[in-house]
Amino acid sequence: MSSYPAPIAVPAAPPAPPASALNPLGGLLWAARISARQFLTGPRKWVILLSGAAFPGLLSIFVFLEKGAMVHPFLQLFDQIYLQGAILFIALLGAIPAFSSDVEDGTVLYLFARPTPRPLIVAGKWLGMLIPLMILAEVPVLVAWPMALAQVKPYTVTTYEPTPPARTGDAARKPGENRPPGGVESAPPGAGQIQKFNEVKKEMPSRRHTALPRDLGTALLATALGVLQYATFFFSIGVVFNRPYILAMVYGVIFEVFVGRTPVNLWVMSKFVRAASLRLMEPVPAFFQGSLETAPPLWGAWIGIVIIPVFVLGVAALIATRKAYIGKGI
Repeated sequence: MSSYPAPIAVPAAPPAPPASALNPLGGLLWAARISARQFLTGPRKWVILLSGAAFPGLLSIFVFLEKGAMVHPFLQLFDQIYLQGAILFIALLGAIPAFSSDVEDGTVLYLFARPTPRPLIVAGKWLGMLIPLMILAEVPVLVAWPMALAQVKPYTVTTYEPTPPARTGDAARKPGENRPPGGVESAPPGAGQIQKFNEVKKEMPSRRHTALPRDLGTALLATALGVLQYATFFFSIGVVFNRPYILAMVYGVIFEVFVGRTPVNLWVMSKFVRAASLRLMEPVPAFFQGSLETAPPLWGAWIGIVIIPVFVLGVAALIATRKAYIGKGI
């Protein structure tokens, strides 16, 4: 037997740590999947669909009840109710929580702990929110389209016309009858005091213009551009500020609802969206021409459609790299 002590076992070396930086594209897609899953599993999608249901509901009223109210209710109601009103609040409800909710519940610490640059995390959260939100915003437009196809059908109008008066004198005398003495026939008692009417139904042609496929395409394009502009702006507000809903409501009410509807040359986001989509129609319907006078030209509108989201999202991503969330220094 050897008198040497038994050798001490040396533990195996731990595995090498993973690389400090993962694939940037993989990190962006990872954040996008998380954002899309949060959007689709939460109640936001149902609130958005209920908000958008006002458009087909109003369209059905004007199509089936008010036969002569609007010449083109599909585009007129889309522009006045959906494009300049409902989409604003749909984007607000869908975009702000995509990042601000992570800050409120502390999930942002988990997001930024991943070895992926913060700007890519922010961009991924934006992308995962934008795509499902844009699809849901198109649903009310597609639901309203079948109603628009019925808007040019003839409709029936019921009127009541008085019955012709009863014949008297020679016109009412039967053949062979003699005229009474004096040549005057007296009317029976109470004659002429009760007026009778006949119900007459007439088929009237519709005053409305035929809903064309280009109208549907214009509405779908305008919806996508509106969601892109508003959702990017509201999402960025949620990244930068601590009270995003208040700031978003102030912007929406003051600038989009009031300034956007006034005939002044102040180009808010809604005017870029309207000009970029409606100016593609040839010819532009008469009821759009007046409101487009204060909107940018077609080329300027499309430059704004591209630059505004890129600039706003870039600023938000840059601030996110320097901002300390929840006081954790992360």
